[in-house]
Amino acid sequence: MIETPLRVSTWRVQAFGWVGLAFFSFCPILGCFKEQAHVAPYFIPFILLSAAVLVISGTIIATPETLSLTNMFGRFELPWREVDRIEFGQGSLVFFAGQRRLTLPVFGWWSGPDAYALYNLIHSFSCHGQIPMKLTFRADLLLHKNTRVSC
Repeated sequence: MIETPLRVSTWRVQAFGWVGLAFFSFCPILGCFKEQAHVAPYFIPFILLSAAVLVISGTIIATPETLSLTNMFGRFELPWREVDRIEFGQGSLVFFAGQRRLTLPVFGWWSGPDAYALYNLIHSFSCHGQIPMKLTFRADLLLHKNTRVSC
């Protein structure tokens, strides 16, 4: 386990989310000014996807007791002892504890001096058989559930 809290940033994911939200929100407005309002609904899925990217990004903090994510929507936390499985996809890493789940961006988006240490910690859980880990396509579609501890 870990002795001191590990802090990992996902600022690159947040940057993509903000740029996507600004760009895809601006396009329908510009279309309305150019009398092309009929194309505005086609941008809604991209606006929602950009917002979802912002929901799963933030600062990841791993303590000996908990794994948490803090972003502009609040703080989401899951105790390590309750995690019963991990699923990962192309862009998401989902920690399950019964009906609760915490979604994080995959390792490639992490930055900071503790990123590699947190990766090794999660990998060691899987290698030692403590927490089963598997690749699923469903992981990329899931958001946090019942893990918010503050706004």
